Amino acid sequence: MQVGIVLPMSVEMGDGGSWAGIRALATQAAVAVANAQLFAREQQRVSELTALNQVAATLSQSLDLDKMLEAALTNVLTVVRADAGSIALLDSSGKNLDLRTVYGFDRNLQMLPRKVAVGSGLQGSVAASGEMVVVHDLAADARVGEESKEILARTGLRG
Repeated sequence: MQVGIVLPMSVEMGDGGSWAGIRALATQAAVAVANAQLFAREQQRVSELTALNQVAATLSQSLDLDKMLEAALTNVLTVVRADAGSIALLDSSGKNLDLRTVYGFDRNLQMLPRKVAVGSGLQGSVAASGEMVVVHDLAADARVGEESKEILARTGLRG
């Protein structure tokens, strides 16, 4: 909830009718702000549902797993307004992640190992915990390897 303040400043405020007008104006402004916030939330929800619908449409049109993952990643990154991301899947042993698709990363970063042990590195630790992780600064995250940090420094991606 946001709170706004209307603070009229005048030497002469006049009769009580002026205050009633200010109160009415403040009430209308508060309603307008609330409506704008509600509209922004609904627009975000529409964007999320549109992306989900696009992923579903792609899934129903293709049997190519890599194409489906690329489409899903692109749509997710659009919804969350991220510049880069990747999808890795557990291999048949359940002990390693196979990097299947990347988007927005420097070409050198894409050349890093395509297999990561569950519990190792950022992706591996996420797979082990099963919890969503939001990283605001990849270069400062202890789970990110030094080679990756050097490449990130050159690309300017932060997280």
